[in-house]
Amino acid sequence: MYYPRFPEAEFVLRKIRNVLSSEYIGAITIGFLLAQVVAGIASFVVQLLAFYVGEKHDRGNLFPSEPRVFPWWNVTLPLISVLLYLIAAGALFYWLYLRADTNEKEPLVNSEEPQQ
Repeated sequence: MYYPRFPEAEFVLRKIRNVLSSEYIGAITIGFLLAQVVAGIASFVVQLLAFYVGEKHDRGNLFPSEPRVFPWWNVTLPLISVLLYLIAAGALFYWLYLRADTNEKEPLVNSEEPQQ
């Protein structure tokens, strides 16, 4: 299948990539995304602990209520957002620092034979 190339868009993306990688804005953005991941995981762990402590405390009462099921629907959205933050941080890290840009590098040695 043929995909049209847009040199203007490639130039703009290369310029954005250059600014993000050289001015540390990309590193700050990746750090922010990873901080969101840590906060989401901490929130999940706190919710698990709070549920466990609440269940333990409720069983010690004289008239305990029926056992509750962990409310997974309350933590599903934060876990999905943690996954999306991880994917975004990984993709940004790959795009800025790991991807070899073949368009910017010139060949060091000319592979063509000199004609006489």
